[in-house]
Amino acid sequence: MHEIDNVTLSNALGRWKGGTRNRYRAALTHFLKWGRAHGYIELHPTLLPGKEAPRDNVIPLDRLRALYNIAERMEYPWSAYGRLLILGNTGDESVGAE
Repeated sequence: MHEIDNVTLSNALGRWKGGTRNRYRAALTHFLKWGRAHGYIELHPTLLPGKEAPRDNVIPLDRLRALYNIAERMEYPWSAYGRLLILGNTGDESVGAE
């Protein structure tokens, strides 16, 4: 681990783009933090996140109807929870935001 430097890490991460690069970056960052905490490495890497494309997933109305009908047949509290998720989904990031 003592031979790792920022250039080596950047070159390794350069193999991937977008979200995949960010997942590898996160894993490397956690691994290197662990290495520093246990005295295996002193490197404080500067790994910038890659740009991710937003995801636009739209569930067709007929599938939502089928999910809603299935949710009605589930046991309490899952039936109410499932229907609430389906009816309450606005499709934007405001759901669950503080």
